[in-house]
Amino acid sequence: MLGRVVGTVERGTPIEVADRALDVLGLPMPPFQLFELVGPAVGLHVLTSLREELGEAFPASPGLERIVAERLPVVQEAAAPGLPRRVRPELQEAFGAEGSHDGEPLDEAGVLDDVLTALTLEIDRMLSEGVVESPAQIDTAMILGAGWPFHLGGITPYLDRTGYSERLLGHRFTPDGVANVPA
Repeated sequence: MLGRVVGTVERGTPIEVADRALDVLGLPMPPFQLFELVGPAVGLHVLTSLREELGEAFPASPGLERIVAERLPVVQEAAAPGLPRRVRPELQEAFGAEGSHDGEPLDEAGVLDDVLTALTLEIDRMLSEGVVESPAQIDTAMILGAGWPFHLGGITPYLDRTGYSERLLGHRFTPDGVANVPA
């Protein structure tokens, strides 16, 4: 997810737009707060390794390289206790000025669509290559490991309900569109 969000910023999407785009999913924190928590050097290493091993589906990020090299702070303090820590607006400079890239800047809906499209294709790849046996394993991993909101019933039923799986793959992940996660 973070790689896709960063990729949209590298293509000219304003960093604050990219940071808010996944809020509608109800994840535990915005993407750049997660990046700060994981550690910028670790995040960059993971993204670079994924790109080297799996190709251009994972973007190169000169912006993240600059953040790591210059040890730039990533997020602001929360506006109040319990609220998310939003990306520092001045971090945009690490990626270049808004709209200064070859790509088309996206709005929040465009960033969300880019992320959900990539997740749909990656989940299908994991299933077809036998990395996991069933959508239930992915749903459980996303809920327990990535903080996917339990009330959404797992990521695969969510992608079914929102039409991503049928539009991109021609089939649903879950035959009945309900959660695959054991109770």
